[in-house]
Amino acid sequence: MNRAFKIGAIVLGSSLGLLGIFIGVLYLVSKPAYQLPKTVSDDASLPQIDLNGTRFHCLRFGSPDRPPVIVVHGGPGADSRYLLGLKALADRYYVIFYDQRGSGLSARVPSAQLTAEQALDDLHAMVTHFGRGRPVRLIGHSFGAMLVAAYLGRHPQQVAQAVLAEPGFLTPAMGDELFKATNGFLPPMTARTLWLIARTFFESRKLSLPDDDAADDYFVQKLIGVKDIDLPTKGYFCGETIRPELTTVWRMGGRAARLIARSGMDAEGKHFVFDFSKNLKTFPRKVLLVASSCNRLIGVVWQKRHLPLFHDVQLVVIPNAGHYMVAENPTATLAAIRQYFRN
Repeated sequence: MNRAFKIGAIVLGSSLGLLGIFIGVLYLVSKPAYQLPKTVSDDASLPQIDLNGTRFHCLRFGSPDRPPVIVVHGGPGADSRYLLGLKALADRYYVIFYDQRGSGLSARVPSAQLTAEQALDDLHAMVTHFGRGRPVRLIGHSFGAMLVAAYLGRHPQQVAQAVLAEPGFLTPAMGDELFKATNGFLPPMTARTLWLIARTFFESRKLSLPDDDAADDYFVQKLIGVKDIDLPTKGYFCGETIRPELTTVWRMGGRAARLIARSGMDAEGKHFVFDFSKNLKTFPRKVLLVASSCNRLIGVVWQKRHLPLFHDVQLVVIPNAGHYMVAENPTATLAAIRQYFRN
């Protein structure tokens, strides 16, 4: 008995020693693939605006005298960089891009402020500020489209027209369905995945940190762009081949990504309870719902299930494109939006 115990202790001790050596070597050889930029809190040269008690990274194109168009990016936790192709609309409109609270190059904020409700309140602040008493046009993509839909149900008179490009889901039931189909947007925990997670973690701890959130932001940003992980979001892309160049961000908001999503769920984090479709039919004007031809997760078939939620809606399918249609097929995407805005 004592001999078996001793052998077991030796084996366990050796295994832990080898694991410690492995971790030490991994830490030594890991180095960040890139450095993260500063946010508006630390870089005064960035275009910014103070609204609703925080500082946002905010880009504006076109003349302020033109009708305002506010672009709401996806995520949560991403930023507006991947949607900048929409600045082509500045020939007729005043186009505003902003990074949502705690995301992109906007200021990092206390965790209690990172909720879907706060994101909607911030959108209202943007609409009020740039609308100057006039209804605005909104373009939302993915999670941003979900926010725009919820905003239409709350402030229908504040919006002249709205474009919703592939909202992930608008009802709690569809949220649960999507969460289940994608394993909560988590990859299977294979040896390869665990290796990449560990390596990225150590890389993130060796950054030249511009602020306290940088390591967390790097960790999330690096992993969502890794081709070698079997991410469920590969279904968003044509040929199910993840193309990180289409999703390029200035900087992810790691805490925002987790906490805003979690804020829409029940106390156990098992089911969605936030209803983005509440009062949506009170919006009296036509909404443009955009889907892509390649997206097998939340593309045409999925978006057709959203149609009954609207009072008046037009569905347009962008050919030869996946979820990131603004970057994949800007010609068709812009043409669809321009045609809708002219109506």
